[in-house]
Amino acid sequence: MPMLQKMEIGRAHIKDVNLINFIWEESLEIFQIDLASVNLALIKPDTTKELKSEKELKSLMDSIKLPGIKNISLNHFIVRDMNLHELDAQDGDTLSSYRSKDIHIKGIGFRKYEEEDSHTFTPELNDMVFLMGEQQFLLDNGLYSIVFDSLVYVHKNESLDIDKLRIAPHISVDSFARRNAGKNYDRISLELNALHVEGLGLHRIISTGALKLQKLEVDSLQMDLFRDRSHPIDPNLNIPLPNKMLEDLGIKQSIDTLRFNGPKLSYYEKLPDSNRHLETYLTGLKGEIRNIRSATWALESDEPLEISLQSYLLGAIELDMDFEFPYGKDAFYMHGRTSGSSDLASMNPTLVPAMNIRFGEGRLDGLSFQARGNSHHMEGELIMLYSNLEVELLRQNKEKNKTMSWIANAVVKQSNPNKKGKTLKATIYAERDANREFIKYIMKGVRSGIVNTFNFLGKNRRE
Repeated sequence: MPMLQKMEIGRAHIKDVNLINFIWEESLEIFQIDLASVNLALIKPDTTKELKSEKELKSLMDSIKLPGIKNISLNHFIVRDMNLHELDAQDGDTLSSYRSKDIHIKGIGFRKYEEEDSHTFTPELNDMVFLMGEQQFLLDNGLYSIVFDSLVYVHKNESLDIDKLRIAPHISVDSFARRNAGKNYDRISLELNALHVEGLGLHRIISTGALKLQKLEVDSLQMDLFRDRSHPIDPNLNIPLPNKMLEDLGIKQSIDTLRFNGPKLSYYEKLPDSNRHLETYLTGLKGEIRNIRSATWALESDEPLEISLQSYLLGAIELDMDFEFPYGKDAFYMHGRTSGSSDLASMNPTLVPAMNIRFGEGRLDGLSFQARGNSHHMEGELIMLYSNLEVELLRQNKEKNKTMSWIANAVVKQSNPNKKGKTLKATIYAERDANREFIKYIMKGVRSGIVNTFNFLGKNRRE
């Protein structure tokens, strides 16, 4: 845990101290402590503390010895203005900072540590309520800021509620790019109306460093993700599947269910050729992530990591996707489907850079696919229902492949099912590029199924 280097306290106001009980009964009763300002400097240690088991849970402060005091009670603790800086142990640089306008802690109790020792107390947090007003955190040397309007933590219920949470770069877009010049990087902005957490045992986190939640709900999520991939990718980079990534985390965490909804998720990627980019967005987001486990909790879990997502691709195509990632195995399973009918040409801004496919006329009447795979390859089946279709298959430089496009349009016969009612089913097969993100792997697999649909030499069949 971080070590306290320095603490400065401004004006302190202590209200309603019962001096009679203090003098005659050695009982300290304080209604309220009000601190005008608190400045803290913490040193981040070089090594991390090994996590303890659930059986070794202890409170943040085992005990406090107050000579001459037999009983103590504190009703309300207030910090009007707080500044905290986390410093690097080696060079003293600021790693992160935090500023708070208003902190209230209510319901703090103290009980005797041992009956025979009447002057030693341990905190009693059962009735504690922790409230914060508007806050701001600066992370990664000021690169990002986290801001929210209010926070309420109720220890008895192990519940946390945060309103109007915003995570965004603290510097301009140009400054962000200059800081990351010469390398690939991500820039993310996130806003949500409310965050609700259940099962947040503060004592467990403090004592073990482990996070164990029952439920996490995100309301009105809006996110913008920009990825600069214009520079060469490290060929030795190996990005694990999501289940493997969680297994390799050094910190134990467990979240039974994460639910989210939101108006929009935007994705923009700058590709190696500076004139090309991939742009897409999802609206009407609704989804769940279940059985989120990490470290040994992941390896011991019999339940897989599950992801369910419902949304509208490009605001028009209803899309449902489900993923399953068994822990302890190099495997995943996925299912996807669209609903309704939509104009295929409207998908070109996404399909051209992502899959080297461009549609002219035509309607998409439905798309469904299922596949299973691992960190090396995936295989499955895709069914694409369409009518009045014209398609162009493109080369890597985005120029039209005239021969393959002519063949594709000759084979697709404008509609699926065909006039005889036979439906074309295509094979999905893709080998993974280990140095690219999982979403690229999924796109590659779906593209293989679409190409096999249009290629008379492709792996497909009619039923």
